Amino acid sequence: MKPFQALDSFRQDLIYAARSLRKSPGMVTTVAISLGLGIGVNTTVFNLFNITVLAKPTAVEPDRLVTIEPGNGNRISYPNYKDLNYKSPDGSPAFAAMAVTTMGTVNLRDQNRVENVLALETSPNYFQLLGAGAWLGRTFGPGDEQSAVLGYAFWQKRFQGDPGVLGRSFYWNGQPIAIGGIMGPDYRPGTGAVAPDVYLPVSAALSPFILNREQSHFSLLARLAPGVTRPQAQAAFTALAQPLEHAYPADNQGFGHPPLVLPVYGIGSFGGHGDAEALVSFGAPFLVTGLLLLIACANVAGVVLARGAMRQREIAIRLALGASRRRLAQILLAETLLLSVIGAGAGLLLTAWITPLLSLVRVPNTPAFAPFALRFDSNLALYALGTALATCAACGIVPALQSARSSLLPGLKQTALSGRGGMRRFLVAAQVAGSVLLLMTCALFLRSLMYLGNINPGFDVDHGITAKITPERDWTQAQAYQAANELAERVAAVPGVRSVSYASLIPLGGDSVASDVVFKDALKDALKDQPGSHSPAVLTSNVGPRYFATMGIRILRGREFASADRQGAPLVAIVNQAFADRFFPDGAALGKFMGLSSAKKHGPWREIVGIAANNDYQFMGERPEPQFFLPFLQSDGRVFLQVSAFRDPATTVAAVQRAIAERDSSL
Repeated sequence: MKPFQALDSFRQDLIYAARSLRKSPGMVTTVAISLGLGIGVNTTVFNLFNITVLAKPTAVEPDRLVTIEPGNGNRISYPNYKDLNYKSPDGSPAFAAMAVTTMGTVNLRDQNRVENVLALETSPNYFQLLGAGAWLGRTFGPGDEQSAVLGYAFWQKRFQGDPGVLGRSFYWNGQPIAIGGIMGPDYRPGTGAVAPDVYLPVSAALSPFILNREQSHFSLLARLAPGVTRPQAQAAFTALAQPLEHAYPADNQGFGHPPLVLPVYGIGSFGGHGDAEALVSFGAPFLVTGLLLLIACANVAGVVLARGAMRQREIAIRLALGASRRRLAQILLAETLLLSVIGAGAGLLLTAWITPLLSLVRVPNTPAFAPFALRFDSNLALYALGTALATCAACGIVPALQSARSSLLPGLKQTALSGRGGMRRFLVAAQVAGSVLLLMTCALFLRSLMYLGNINPGFDVDHGITAKITPERDWTQAQAYQAANELAERVAAVPGVRSVSYASLIPLGGDSVASDVVFKDALKDALKDQPGSHSPAVLTSNVGPRYFATMGIRILRGREFASADRQGAPLVAIVNQAFADRFFPDGAALGKFMGLSSAKKHGPWREIVGIAANNDYQFMGERPEPQFFLPFLQSDGRVFLQVSAFRDPATTVAAVQRAIAERDSSL
């Protein structure tokens, strides 16, 4: 009977605590706001973590799904995927199925309207491997390369939820593909915070690189066979991959090394290449919000302690009537538990309000987040309950024990008790210290933002427009040259445009390319103190005529590229000041010859015709690194238009878009 008696006693304590708190609505409101803020920001961070990491993807037996990162990286090429036969060394199946996916953008063309959409290109068996079906229509399967499946949010946004879109054909990168199905609103593809707009079966028409074995662009997803563990799957995949490494040694070096076999969701999925940084990025918000909750707990603990001091007479009477101090502490702790539960409820309401707003956050050069919402599942319920109990313990146990230790006679006489002030002073000091620490953290964060805002990246950031040009089908080198020149001429004629150029990469654009360099007339003396480093890797990009004038990057010596610097003309290069300082400390870089190095040969030689001022390449405020530029018309790459406007560039963007569309409406 003792357990039932304890439960009944606890129930009575909660009823008494509720009646007592009802008499102090002001105090309850204050505590609810304080704890609601502290718990709310914590549950908001956990809710995002739950949505992106912990929540199971929509699939049959998701615990049997794994991602496989081969021994030579975290991606696999499509030919290697096609050559895997899913069998373990003893001939029994180690994997029930395998599929590959790759996330990228495609051009969606509907009549004259063209837009860039986020696509998940998958092997045709992707939905079969998951065991997931469409909400409307159907998914595609093996042998079906002419069906697309829309994500629910994109269907609502782009087609206003019109079911008549099923069966309609649109051009995806120039390929007519009909919409076969629509995934449901609760479908989780297992791609984290970023949900694709459309699912497309991978094909050579959409992705020409799938025919190249050395192009590892795909993530490998597998379903384990019944009874197969992840260590067994690792051994089986190693046995499958080693023959491919031996058959194609140039393209598959390291492919047969032991892979990483990871679950597709949960903490265990943070074990791949580069995932440690992602785990740290989740940990930092928990630390900051945890500090805020501790401050709220110190605040509430002070309120509870003061409330206990005001109830000295009540506590003394209960002691005089025979109540044990443990029983009194339990009664007082019940009040704190109710306050913590109320605070947790307020925190969940705050989470429900804040979370959808986070979907509006846009990070440049990254796809938009999927619509966030409060996902109240068992994970969040347990976290909220655990937070409430931890809050109750943090702000209730010490005040309850302190109040229950009241002396009998002073309490009956309502005499002030000694020793209480020390605890209250400690709580106030802890709250002030935590608040100062949090304010300092915020101040340093704001200072960093202000510092970044005042950094001069070495180019004009106030008048620039960047247009990333994506054709429906990959251009040949000659087509890229022609398109870049014609687009630059059209945009240059737009009123308000001062200068136009093009490039293969943009500074601070999230991409970087480095090439090994060598120098004519034996390697420079500057390299002699670098044993074994005859070809240092240097950052590079390919740029068009007037690039430096358009970007506002000064040419310190020499000249900038001209239209005559094209194929058939003498090969030239421009280097930045950091490059000249490192490899030509005598200041004689201009007129010297450099070449690009590969494993097989050096060259051809290029004359250095200009030295440009340093500019940030990969991130703001970086230390100047050596960099060289090649003429776009003597090389190749993607086409980025760089436009410099006379006035606010925002007023010129629409005109630039029209000029591009007039040249080719499919871009």
